[in-house]
Amino acid sequence: MKRREFGQKFAGGIAAASGLGALPAQAARAPRKNTLMHVGGDYHSVAGSGISSKENLEYNLRYGVKHLTAQPSERAQDGSWDLDVLKRMQEECGKYGVSIEAIRMGGGYITRRKGPERDREIDIILRNI
Repeated sequence: MKRREFGQKFAGGIAAASGLGALPAQAARAPRKNTLMHVGGDYHSVAGSGISSKENLEYNLRYGVKHLTAQPSERAQDGSWDLDVLKRMQEECGKYGVSIEAIRMGGGYITRRKGPERDREIDIILRNI
């Protein structure tokens, strides 16, 4: 018997023996769903023309991303969010089963000194919320 034949027969014998003495396989359990964490997409990386564009939504879904953080591109003169724009984004995402989980707020008020300009920015944020 040649070395190669011996190795093949030896490995085949081990495989056969382990199959005969094996216990019945337990029923496969479905993996437990992780309800604490999920994958999300950010406003920094957008494919296509906007966060709720068809291209961006299809791109994110291709990789299992169903939760997005948006940054509204259209704002009023005073910096407040446009409710119609937000509703349109939500509807466009909803068609694909994607949810807008968060909206990016400006952070300029954090670095400003206390004063009327900072208070004005905080008031805008409060109105947006």
